[in-house]
Parts: sequence; C-alpha cells; structure tokens
Amino acid sequence: MSSRFWAGWLFFVPLGAVTSQTLLDVALVVLFSGFLFELYKKRQSVNSNAVVTNAQVPWIGIEWAFAGYLLVIILGFIFVAAPGVEVGFALKKFVWIANFYLLIYAFQRARLKPMPMLYWFSGLFLAPNIYAISTYFTQYDPIAKTNLLGRVIGMVSSATYHAHGNAVVFVFFSALLYFYFRKLTVRMKVLAAMAYGLWGLSIFLTFTRGIWLAIFVSSFLMLLLLSFRKAALLVMTSLLVFTAAYYTWPAFRETVTETGSRKQSDERENLLMTNYKIFFDHPFLGLGYTENTRRIGEYWDELAMPENYIKSHAHNQFINVLAGTGVFGLFFFICFIYFFLKKNWLLLRSTNRMQTPFRYSLLFACFWAQFEFLLACLTDVTFEYAKIRSLLILVWALVIALEIKPSIANENET
Repeated sequence: MSSRFWAGWLFFVPLGAVTSQTLLDVALVVLFSGFLFELYKKRQSVNSNAVVTNAQVPWIGIEWAFAGYLLVIILGFIFVAAPGVEVGFALKKFVWIANFYLLIYAFQRARLKPMPMLYWFSGLFLAPNIYAISTYFTQYDPIAKTNLLGRVIGMVSSATYHAHGNAVVFVFFSALLYFYFRKLTVRMKVLAAMAYGLWGLSIFLTFTRGIWLAIFVSSFLMLLLLSFRKAALLVMTSLLVFTAAYYTWPAFRETVTETGSRKQSDERENLLMTNYKIFFDHPFLGLGYTENTRRIGEYWDELAMPENYIKSHAHNQFINVLAGTGVFGLFFFICFIYFFLKKNWLLLRSTNRMQTPFRYSLLFACFWAQFEFLLACLTDVTFEYAKIRSLLILVWALVIALEIKPSIANENET
C-alpha cells in the first residue's frame, strides 16, 4: 500500500467524525483491511527478497492503565451494577483501544506534508460547514428533517456533536494555518481563509458556550507559547467581538444571559450534585460504567425531585467517570489522559522548530487539540461520544507515530 493510500484514508477519519458515523466506520475498516493486507504480504515475503514495511504496532507503556480501567469497569458490572445493565454494549465502546493502535500503524505508513494537509482540510471541511451555516439561516435541517431552534446541529444532527467534534479539528487546523499560511499561494490563502472563517462560524452558531470557552482559553494559552503580543491581540479582539455581538445580536445576548439562568443552572447543578452523591455512596467502583446515567432517577425521591425529572449524565467528564467507576476508575482514566498530554509536551519541547518545522507544527497542533479537548471535558462527557473520542484517539496516534518514526513528517512542503 502506498503512503498516499494511508494518508488519504486517515483524512477521512476526522471528516467522518464530524459528518457521518458510517464514513468514520468505512475509513477505519479500509485502514484495517490495509493493515491485514500488509501483514499478509509481510508473511509472504519472509522467504523472499521483497521489501517489507518497517511500521509496527508498538507497546507504548500505558497499556497498564487501559487494562486497569477496563478491569474496574468489569468489576463494577459484577459487584455493583443492577440487573438490566447492557454489559456488551458498554464494553463494545472500548474498540477504541484497537482503533488507536491501528491508527498508529496507519500514521507510520503515511507521509504527511504541510501543503497537502492544508489543501485537504480546506477542501474537505468546506462543504459540511457551508451546509451547517445554511441550515441556521433557513432554520431547517434536511438530514434530520426537522425545524431548528436557532442552533446549528450540523450533519451529525446534534449541536453538541457538531461543536465538540469540530472544535478539536478546528484548533488542529488553526495550528497548521498559523505556521504555514504565508507559504500558501494566493488562491489557497483565499480558500483556507474562507474555510477557516466558515468553520469557526459553524461552531459558534451551535451556541455551545463550553466550546466557546474551550477554544478561547486553549487558543490564548497556546499563543502565549509563541507570542505574548498575539495572545494579547486575541484577548482584545475577542472582547471587541463579544461586546459588539452582545449589544447588537439578540440571540447571542440571550445565550449569554441564559448561562446564569436559574432553570439551567439548577438542572446542571442537580445532575452534578447527584453524581457526587453516587460517588460517595459507591466510592471505589462507582455505580457501574454508564449506570450513573441509567439509574440516576433512583435518587430523585431522596432529593425531593419529581419522578419525571431530567435523566442525564453529569456535564463533566471527570465527575461522570468518578460516579460511574469510582476513584479506581478515575485514577486509571487520568493516568492515560496525562500520559499522552505529557508525552506530547516533552516531544514538542525537544523538537527544534527551525530544523524540523513541520514536525514541530504537528506536535503543536496535537497539543492544542488535546488541551482543547480536556477543557471541553469540563462541560460535557466528551470522551464518551464515539465520534468525538475518535478525534482524540487520532491525535494520540499521531503523537506516538511522530515519536516512533519522525520521518512521517515530511519537511518537503509540496
């Protein structure tokens, strides 16, 4: 399989994550088929002089945390979860671990170049964002076949999915654009700027305030690593835009005002407090993976809530893990989250920006994407959504691949 095959299908993973689960699944199946084909060819060539790929499925050192997290979940199902829990459905989610190693292999077989990546990002993600914005102005979504209530829901028919998923890819693209925009042709600058503007607008029009903050805070802190002046410019520009929008755009002002509304605040606070109570009742293994959402209604009588009160997850990934898997589960979860963030940071710090600028820009983009994702986890259970989680796994795989095989970041720009 050529490096173009691997690079091309790798690009369909993030595209599928923000447009179609089917496309995401197809991309992963094709990549897996390529892996099996190369494994077969490798075995065929053992007794011949054929050239064999040196890509590997590595042992990266954090497998113990993956195994520990799964073990805690299984123990929770055995000792804590109530009858009726969908064990098979819950465990099926962990196919992401296998996908993670598949993506590491795929990245090792690809050759990434800055200009083609910018062309792909600008071209592939232009249409989905034009579609999303057009539905906002028509207030009708043809895919979902529903009238909208003033929010973009994108091709995934969910404002949450559209905002959280696109935000990860958006900040990754932002990093590449920051480092390479000046080197683009005039035509490509126009396309990239148009794609970037529409992308940002489609995320903004989801009116998902947690993502607004995650993008802003992560952008500010990442710019601080590069230029204090540009970080300060971002703050001033954001303040001006925020002020102008607040006083001239009723929908924006209403969204900001609703942030402190009693009803919404009460709902989120009640869900958080209930999940805290679940944790205190079941501190070691939690109530069972996903059980804190399924069985949250059991706590409404105790908390003097109506029987038909909202049944949902805690709008915080870490509190949700704590309630579902206890301190043991949270420990393992934080361990592998921290592992990849730290590895990314150390690789970034040890990479010479002048000698290997593209490798540096990819590591910078990965760190930004991880950071934004973690901030988003403070306002929703972002890691539990398969499509959104696939984007974080893709970033992790790229970080590991860049460590194992730095040459995948081809410094040849064309």
